[in-house]
Amino acid sequence: MLERREGDDGDDRSDERAPSPGASHGWAGPSRSQKKRDARAAGDIGAELVRLSAATLARLPLDEELREAVAACQGMRKNALARQLRFLGKLLRSRDHAAIARAVAELGQRSGDELRREREAEAWRERLLAGGEAALAALAAALPAADPELVRGLVRQGDPAHTGTRAQRARRELYRHLRALLAAAGR
Repeated sequence: MLERREGDDGDDRSDERAPSPGASHGWAGPSRSQKKRDARAAGDIGAELVRLSAATLARLPLDEELREAVAACQGMRKNALARQLRFLGKLLRSRDHAAIARAVAELGQRSGDELRREREAEAWRERLLAGGEAALAALAAALPAADPELVRGLVRQGDPAHTGTRAQRARRELYRHLRALLAAAGR
């Protein structure tokens, strides 16, 4: 008669059992799903690069081959564009596309700051055109680098009661001056 050992369930195929969850079998690399996610992320970065202007692309850390691939995409349509975008994604996967993604995100952040600055300059311009000396004093307190005489002259020339081209030009110049002051102040 066979003796049963404690913990033995009578199955003689003990070497065929599944490995325990904590067992280490070596890492075989990223999963297929992870590879697809990475490829899709690189493709998305490539599509975003194609939408950027040439001046913006010049500020990004791209090598010559990537720049040429992006420039080629910008003139294509439909199927040719899809094929070139896949190629661009392949090029990005072979490089550090995370650094390029960070640089593109940084550009987006900067443009958000610029948008906020433009809105603030617009608000100051409207306040100055409507408020007179009180608004000018508030501007001088908020932005000490502002030249009160220059601003006062632009406000007088750009008075909303005037509708000519001179008044429009003065309002644009006032806006540009305010935007430059805000940029210099780091706001």
